[in-house]
Amino acid sequence: MGLIFDTPLIEGIIQKRSNRFIMQVELEGTIYNCHCPTTGRIGNIVLEGIPCLLSKDAGTTRNPPLTVEAISLDLPTTAKKNMDWNKSKCRKPL
Repeated sequence: MGLIFDTPLIEGIIQKRSNRFIMQVELEGTIYNCHCPTTGRIGNIVLEGIPCLLSKDAGTTRNPPLTVEAISLDLPTTAKKNMDWNKSKCRKPL
């Protein structure tokens, strides 16, 4: 089972959750503020240091332009937990 996104996702590592809307994510050695669509708690998951997948909001002036779409509960190449099933660019698994 997998998710289909309209654009390729970018792999990053969550450094911390600054507040309920922003996660700081490392991409290629640089830390970026990224939008977190889930504003509440995400279970009892410690987010620091875990892999995530990001989408880039191309062609808009939204700040921040990156959104955390999924986090990994295992190794980076295994199952991901989707952060926002209701986004228009994300379709449910086939």
